[in-house]
Amino acid sequence: MSYQGSAERQIAERLLQPYTVEEFEQRYYERAPLHIARNYLGYYRDYFSLLELERILFGAKLGGDAVRLNKDGVLARRESYVRKTSDVLDPDRVSAMFARGCSLIFDTIEPHSDSMAKLCRALEALFRHRVSANVYMTPAGSQGFAAHYDTHDTVILQIEGSKHWRVYGTPLELPLLTQQFDKIKHPVGKAEHEIHLQPGDLLYLPRGMVHDAKAGDSFSLHVTLGLYPMLWIDILRETLSEATEAEVFLRRSATPADAVGAAQSDEFSAALQRIFSPDRVAAAAERIESRFVSERRNGLEGQLHQLTRLNGLSPDSAVTIRPHMLYEIEEDQRGTKLTFSGKVLVLPKGIADFVRAIEAAGCPRLASLLDRFEIAVEWARNLIQDGFLIQLEEDLDAREAWHSAVRSAWTAPENLMAG
Repeated sequence: MSYQGSAERQIAERLLQPYTVEEFEQRYYERAPLHIARNYLGYYRDYFSLLELERILFGAKLGGDAVRLNKDGVLARRESYVRKTSDVLDPDRVSAMFARGCSLIFDTIEPHSDSMAKLCRALEALFRHRVSANVYMTPAGSQGFAAHYDTHDTVILQIEGSKHWRVYGTPLELPLLTQQFDKIKHPVGKAEHEIHLQPGDLLYLPRGMVHDAKAGDSFSLHVTLGLYPMLWIDILRETLSEATEAEVFLRRSATPADAVGAAQSDEFSAALQRIFSPDRVAAAAERIESRFVSERRNGLEGQLHQLTRLNGLSPDSAVTIRPHMLYEIEEDQRGTKLTFSGKVLVLPKGIADFVRAIEAAGCPRLASLLDRFEIAVEWARNLIQDGFLIQLEEDLDAREAWHSAVRSAWTAPENLMAG
């Protein structure tokens, strides 16, 4: 896969330093574990911290399903930490159970944490598939889960404290969601790797790799990013499903008795070649990705502020596409169709080139586009109202200088401490 130079790439490579995205994909992705040692408290402060977890846990009214508590591989009874009358999480009980050795598991943290939502959206925009984040808070010396494997690839970001991981073999290579770990079918064996995660460290584990972990002498707080790429089985299922209307062969009756003979026939071979032709397989992959792009919700942070500033939009204004936006835009003789964030906008002809010009320029002032697009200000206003574009602050040069300084700080050798 080819990855463009972008803000999303910079974020991914900050996580993976000293590796590039391509090096990670070629050497480790779906192949082998990767441990990046930094021992740098605060390396992930832009994304998550203990203070952020406490803000969510104690400052918000959370449903009873938001958090799970686990001790030595056994889930605590839900009624022990949820208020009976309102089905709302009771933070006092959660704290008391943590003090008694229970691990806290916060599934899907993105709806509650803007910073983690932005990180997940950035990675989704880069890799063009779903990324989710779970948070694990484990008391000192405790272990939340027995040895097991996950059915999705995981990227573990050690936020605070420390955790000792044991990584075993892979009894089932790259399991599907339906192929869950079974301790009877999948014996664990001896640990192949022992890894001690410190703050700022990263650990990547391919799906299917058995592991367990125990907190260190104080406690452990880590975030697990779950990766959910498109799989070949998804593409082949999509291809087969789409072919049922055109291929009468797929709609004919079949019995076990004649299946072997039919599978060896010329008709069967010819049907397979037609159904799984390169064009049909490629079209199926494009449909799956298109569904993800069209249904995936982009961020709307600051939208009300954007609307309050619309009266000040002018040729001197600088605009850009919302950060980490995924979208599709098509244009024909009748007009333009812009698909993003679960909606479809039908727009005038010419806006496709306008959007591409903004994407190419990054954050242009509208005056620079007026020669090509006479009503650039009007188009920009409409796209800001729809949540697709944003108007940047007036001091664009200062804003760009600040972002450059941040990017430089991310990649400064003294700040990486990668091992």
